[in-house]
Amino acid sequence: MKKFNPLVDQYIENSPDFAQTVLNQIRTVVHEASAEIEEAIKWKFPTFMYKGKILCSMVSFKQYCSMGFWLHDEMKTIKEFETDVEKTNMFSLGKITKIEDLPPKPYLKAMILEAMELTDLGVKYKKA
Repeated sequence: MKKFNPLVDQYIENSPDFAQTVLNQIRTVVHEASAEIEEAIKWKFPTFMYKGKILCSMVSFKQYCSMGFWLHDEMKTIKEFETDVEKTNMFSLGKITKIEDLPPKPYLKAMILEAMELTDLGVKYKKA
């Protein structure tokens, strides 16, 4: 069973129109990747939880939105994804202004599955 959170619905509804499409696409792909993923609001933006651990999150601003992976630095799929913006845990996929800025659906799913695998292996977030 998919775990949808009404606070995430509200966050998406309150986002700019362009971002709503992107955020809904991210949300759909995350839940297609695994029925074990749950939604929460952390630091005032939607966060996807897996086995009680932060997996990834999404955020929207006035001009762009982004998706970030908690274990970003350990992920091979992130390193392979090309963007011209500095990648950080909060902005693993860079600045997104339209669906076409997202990785293709199978690739995005692969990123999510890799993040889940790292979580299963007990990999921890490394603080700077």
